[in-house]
Amino acid sequence: MEEHSEQGVPGEPGIEPSLPSGNDPADLERFKGWNWGACAFTGIWQIAFGMQAWGIIVLVSTLFLCFPGVIASLYLGAKGNELAWRYHSFASFDEYREAMRVWNYWGIVFIICNCVVALVLTAVLVYLGVKIFAPFLRELNF
Repeated sequence: MEEHSEQGVPGEPGIEPSLPSGNDPADLERFKGWNWGACAFTGIWQIAFGMQAWGIIVLVSTLFLCFPGVIASLYLGAKGNELAWRYHSFASFDEYREAMRVWNYWGIVFIICNCVVALVLTAVLVYLGVKIFAPFLRELNF
């Protein structure tokens, strides 16, 4: 009779297959919630957490098209906590929690900074547009 390791055998009833990271698959239910770090730093986050091929694909594709990056950001924001546990080896749950805390903090900071820059640029462009086009609009009695 064949003996099985503690990690389980895929397809065997009642035993979950082991994760690529070696972390306990039973803990996956603990990782619900939004991951701001994965959402904001999509490709870089994927590379950092063991998904190098997907990270490179996302980074390269967003150079040419915006759409794949948006889809990847939304997906990783929703599933990032689970994916980090699945693909990156952590010594303990506390190490995982600390890593996600740091990534979430900087993800929120990055998104807020992007919003501020977008608002400032919009205000500058509107101001310049009014200054440049005001004489033409006066001539047209607009």
